[in-house]
Amino acid sequence: MTRTDQSYFYPVLREGLSDYVDGSVFKLEIANERIEDQGASQNFCFNCKVWLSNVELINLVNDGQAKLLLVIYCSATMQRLTREISTIGKSEPIDIPATQVFGHVELQPLVVLRRNEIDFKPSGANAEYGPSSFKLKRGAFLAIGEALRVTFSSERLDKRSFFRVQQSDDLDKNVYEFLTAPDQITILMGSNVWQAWNLLTSDLDEKPYLFMSIYKDLLQEAVQVAITSPSDFVWAEKLMDLMQAHGINPQGNPSPTDIHKAVLKLLGRDGIERVIADEN
Repeated sequence: MTRTDQSYFYPVLREGLSDYVDGSVFKLEIANERIEDQGASQNFCFNCKVWLSNVELINLVNDGQAKLLLVIYCSATMQRLTREISTIGKSEPIDIPATQVFGHVELQPLVVLRRNEIDFKPSGANAEYGPSSFKLKRGAFLAIGEALRVTFSSERLDKRSFFRVQQSDDLDKNVYEFLTAPDQITILMGSNVWQAWNLLTSDLDEKPYLFMSIYKDLLQEAVQVAITSPSDFVWAEKLMDLMQAHGINPQGNPSPTDIHKAVLKLLGRDGIERVIADEN
């Protein structure tokens, strides 16, 4: 997210700072957060409304000299998306593919200069900026709103948003391990594992071996964590619903062997059955 406390040589409208002293407001409102099915996929949807009260900034946006943006950042998937908002003070729908965001998502409004260069001297600015105007170039921030945080959890457990992978030079080259976080699980991989991962994920004929190895270990780790602390992880409830459908009752204190068998059953169609498909 763009920092609201960064120093600029010109006035930038931000909540809690004194660049403007006339009571100018710039803020974001979010409503009707929901998950919508789009065929075989899902979208995270919400309505957003941006309030802006400074006359000069409103005119710049309405005249097309500046643009009103919504920045969407998800730390779990490392995705940073930008949507342009067309109208000030009017609710607009926003749709995001569920594969791009998961868990906690930050939403921040910005007003950014679109023109190549302008002389900028807004009314309401703090007198400390003096009587002169400021020459601003394209891309300059004119207003930075406070970021809002929302949580999205898909009704389906999509492996693309459930975890992420990262190479680690601190691990033995043939080792991988899991780091669980509220939003997502990170698979840290040594150099050889990382190379093997890239080879297996790029070849459909080889991908079933992931379901018999790394995916299997990942799911076992996740189930054990979800059973122990279900409320600490945004993905835990959906995962346990999935596992219950395959014979694991989180209230029944399942043994590691029970979990192992359930995971093998869940992944069998994409793993072992794919490997032997050509032989049957």
